Amino acid sequence: MNGKIPISIMCVFLGAHLMADELFKVSESMTVQKPAELTGEPIAVNPGKKYQIAISASATGEQTIEENARVRIVSQKGSTGRVRVEFLDKGGAKIADFGIGILSQEMRDYVSVLYPPENAAGMKLYLEPAKSQQISLGKAAVSQDISGKEKEAVNPHPTFEFGDLNCYGYQTGFGGGFYQRPDGKTVLNTGFTGLSPAFPVKGNTYYDVRALGLAHLGRRSSMMMQCFKAQDASPIKSMRVNIGENGETTRLLMPPEAVRANFLFYYVIIEELSVTESTNQK
Repeated sequence: MNGKIPISIMCVFLGAHLMADELFKVSESMTVQKPAELTGEPIAVNPGKKYQIAISASATGEQTIEENARVRIVSQKGSTGRVRVEFLDKGGAKIADFGIGILSQEMRDYVSVLYPPENAAGMKLYLEPAKSQQISLGKAAVSQDISGKEKEAVNPHPTFEFGDLNCYGYQTGFGGGFYQRPDGKTVLNTGFTGLSPAFPVKGNTYYDVRALGLAHLGRRSSMMMQCFKAQDASPIKSMRVNIGENGETTRLLMPPEAVRANFLFYYVIIEELSVTESTNQK
């Protein structure tokens, strides 16, 4: 395919009817054995807005959960089949990318909610099978149609309702990962030095952080909200966040220069982590 979708397939999604808030959609199934671009022109994006990428797909071969119990770790290294999401600046140059791993031989849904990186103006999607692998795509869509707790929260993925194989954008430390409990809920064990995805904040503004989970190593466990200036890699301020099995809410005031934030974790198990702008700004 030389990295491009054949005209016969391209017409399927260029002619697809887009629902309200949908920016892109592949509405009919396809199967590939070589990398293929799903998008034609870049999808226009705004770094200050949340986007949802929804994929339904299956994969063959040994880089799947059915044949490799360590496939989640392999996926973090980019060695599994995936949908690669690429962000472009205004000039069309690549500034960042990440992969949504296709980790099962069964047709499954994978959902990634995210904010584009700073300076991003466009987004492209690529379907990339692993070596000697075949990926079947049932659906791919990009939208701003976000509801429920996801719509209420400033941060992406306040809960993990899409299962333990999903790409949530969190980085886990040693011993960490996503796990499904006997009651069916997916939780995050951050391990040592885990990180959440970044999200925008307003300076001099109060936010309520609700954390439901377990600090399972007592005093060795902690959660910190890190605040950043534009373009800075190091936080200008870090603030401790409480977590409890019945849920704990911590009210935090952002520094005047803060434009984005994330969470730094040490040995915490998280069921829900939600950031909302406080209704009381006094």
